[in-house]
Amino acid sequence: MLETHEPFEDATHLIYPAVRNNKLVGILQLAKTATAIEEGFMFLENVTTRKRIEVIAAHAGLVFSFKNQQEGMAKRQSRSDAMLKMTHVLAHDSLNQTKLLSDIMATVKQLVDADRCAIFTPTADGNFTAVIEGGKTIRAPSEGSIVGRVAKSLRCERVDDVNTCSHFFRGADRSTGYTTRSVLCAPVMYEGQLVAVVQIVNKNAQMVQSYSIESHFTDEDEATLAAFGTFIGLCLRNCHQNNILAREKQKVEKIFGALATIVDAEL
Repeated sequence: MLETHEPFEDATHLIYPAVRNNKLVGILQLAKTATAIEEGFMFLENVTTRKRIEVIAAHAGLVFSFKNQQEGMAKRQSRSDAMLKMTHVLAHDSLNQTKLLSDIMATVKQLVDADRCAIFTPTADGNFTAVIEGGKTIRAPSEGSIVGRVAKSLRCERVDDVNTCSHFFRGADRSTGYTTRSVLCAPVMYEGQLVAVVQIVNKNAQMVQSYSIESHFTDEDEATLAAFGTFIGLCLRNCHQNNILAREKQKVEKIFGALATIVDAEL
């Protein structure tokens, strides 16, 4: 009922949504007196009472809306702080790919209020793999998956209900026992090239007072994901360059080791 902004009334209570700009911002819950319960009184059937409740709900909507705006400002500040923190981490710990990606995923999950986050990197066969919480590796094919679709289009994709999505790949859910409901997926670019695809799943339910209301990913969530995609791209670039340097160092050490062996033999 609350998802459709419709009031609900039973013998003991009235639950009335407070709506502002066609958005649920709060809930009014009225408990009936013992006399009203005994007489079977229904708020919504009484025209005068219903009009009074509508006026109260309208005023409550203003109050709730102001409160939500304040919370939104705090959330945007939290996002800015998290970006600054990631910048510091990237500058001081840019060679530990596992730790960096773990920190980034944890931050993204917190800021968009999602249950899980995964960063898929391309494999030699053209598909994608990601290491998720618990160290388990999951895969996504280049064809027949949201990850593959985003990798080709290079555009963000949002799916509110994966059951209505023809290109949702269920293999990861089958292998992990997890149930994906909603998805937000975005390409990770560096210098014009795709280096990864980041995917967050299952927007956590919105708690309006003590009621749980199903939520979906928003435009602001997309902006957050796009911003952190920059950090992911830099992380992968830095780690890749470090791996190249490490391999070159090993080669040089082997060459010097071989030369030292030759010199010792000649001596």
